[in-house]
Amino acid sequence: MVARSEKVGGSAAAPECSEVSLLSAMRGWLQPEADLSESQGIYLDAVDTADEEALLAYAALARICLGPSGRGANEEGAFAERLAQVASGFILEGKLEPGSYVLDEVADGSRGGEVIIVSPEHLSLLRSMNTRALGRAVMLMDSKRPYGDMSYFYIDMARTLGEPVPLDASGRASFLPEVIARYDGLHGQMLGVVRVFWRFAEPAQSGA
Repeated sequence: MVARSEKVGGSAAAPECSEVSLLSAMRGWLQPEADLSESQGIYLDAVDTADEEALLAYAALARICLGPSGRGANEEGAFAERLAQVASGFILEGKLEPGSYVLDEVADGSRGGEVIIVSPEHLSLLRSMNTRALGRAVMLMDSKRPYGDMSYFYIDMARTLGEPVPLDASGRASFLPEVIARYDGLHGQMLGVVRVFWRFAEPAQSGA
């Protein structure tokens, strides 16, 4: 994972290690990006990965939560898990209303002003995303099992949306082609939805 840091003096004091301060820094420095492997997922990366100072922001995030020894938690291999925990809590409890949103900045290089439609279905899927740490990266949506425990993720999507999971004679899930097409459409829209949520959603709590 990489991120872009603010240009501040190296002697600046680290903020208090809290979920609020970490989340605020993560939303300022990290951007949801597409992972095109497996079933396609979403991870946190830099707003500008070409920035030569980008790698410094991960260290800056680590300095927000210094361990008892004065070293960043990432040295013990636990910092990515901490970031994933903070991101997961925000996704589960953050507040965003369905509607139309405009993204002024698009991380993939396309022009700003992109309009994203966020539906109740999108928000249900967002709340069920399988968020975890993968090495040093934070997977907001796991690329193998995006919405739960199933690599055949249509099952998880159906359950999340409160829809039936039809079974064939062998007891295996068997969705109609038009249902698969609809689920694929929703899944393909989730990167935009996640970017909108990351930009506009309000944390459930303002202090902790």
